[in-house]
Amino acid sequence: MNIAYQAGKESPCLYTVNDSFNGTKNNQRGHFMYNTKFITVDGKDLYPGYLDREQRALIREQYRGKKEYMWCACRPDAGLYYKFSEDLKIYPEHNGYTHDRYCCRFKNLTGSEQQKPPYYIGEDGDVTVFTSFDPRRFSRNIDNPEKEQQYTVAPDEESAESEDILIDKDDPGKTAKEPQLGLDGLVRGINVDCFTEKVLNNKAIENRQNFSAFVYHRTKKVKLSRNKKTIGDLTLENDGVRFMYVPFAGIFRNNDQNYSRVYIRTMGADGKIFNNFTFPEIAEKAVTKFKKHYGIEPDSNTVLAGFQYIKKNKSNNNIYRVLGRIHLFQVSDVGVYCRSITELNTFNALHRITKSNKAIKFWIPPEDESVGAIIEIEGYRKKILLLFRSKSSEKLSYNPDLYVPFVVDSSRPIIEKHLYTLVQ
Repeated sequence: MNIAYQAGKESPCLYTVNDSFNGTKNNQRGHFMYNTKFITVDGKDLYPGYLDREQRALIREQYRGKKEYMWCACRPDAGLYYKFSEDLKIYPEHNGYTHDRYCCRFKNLTGSEQQKPPYYIGEDGDVTVFTSFDPRRFSRNIDNPEKEQQYTVAPDEESAESEDILIDKDDPGKTAKEPQLGLDGLVRGINVDCFTEKVLNNKAIENRQNFSAFVYHRTKKVKLSRNKKTIGDLTLENDGVRFMYVPFAGIFRNNDQNYSRVYIRTMGADGKIFNNFTFPEIAEKAVTKFKKHYGIEPDSNTVLAGFQYIKKNKSNNNIYRVLGRIHLFQVSDVGVYCRSITELNTFNALHRITKSNKAIKFWIPPEDESVGAIIEIEGYRKKILLLFRSKSSEKLSYNPDLYVPFVVDSSRPIIEKHLYTLVQ
């Protein structure tokens, strides 16, 4: 495959890789990598959204009394220097900085900020997500509303001990100008955000169960736009909705008194199977979409994420729980969201490489869907920009002083030696 490199029109230090790879098609000019990081005088990358107060204090003490020790990575040669203050916030050392317009610190001539990506991690570590739907609202579109009374769920049909992530709401009445995520984009964003936070903070991920617990805790920082609550603060009891994140274990149909009830089976941390009531068309749509997307049946690598609601029958006021919006997806050996079987095989290979060689690590930027992963090898300044092919054609502009692109070929597995060759 031929990959063409072109100098980016927006900046002389940008280059463009032309290919078809996973991502959101922004416009005909292509997609520019979104920058959130700083670079230190020691050559380290700092993502402020993943730095807690203790880490910020350590960095401040390390460079106390020094100037120009940290600069914005959007224009590495422009001298956009920043520093940690005594209150551990980040401030520019000088006024009048001009950032690249695909940088989180960019402001136009009127002082307005650039449009944020749909999954945005602020420098304070809080996450804001823009979605195309209102998770709080769910109603079943049926010809006969009285059919709803046939669907009731006993209290023990779904365990309260299931691992869950909770959800917030967006404003459905507003015609949003910003890019928005569907349920699949929201789930992936939370997943890879959690993975990246652990990797950049050198926290070990032992297995999928361990990672699922990390995902739940990460949601305590994630909120949907224009809402005060984080995803992790919502409950069925107080909000009538929660966001479940559990291993998928199949579909169960119970035919009783001429009515067919459908349950989605999920697996608890102890291996116990739980039945979660849903409507037949919801289960069928989720499985059909999964098979069409991945080309396989759901298997042991399949996870379910979705919204469970508290509903009331109109006829008898019985309360029941129902899975309303659900998404099935594949995960790697440690639980990382995979958009394709190629991503699954690639991430598993990278897990094995990074486990045996601690000098190599990789993470997945949640704010930039076009980037499959970023691979870092200790001792080398350049990072590997991992891209995955997709059906859509896309251009990605990046800084060649910081990155070297690598488009994954499913016929050729990633090996450690090849990674070193790329950065050299």
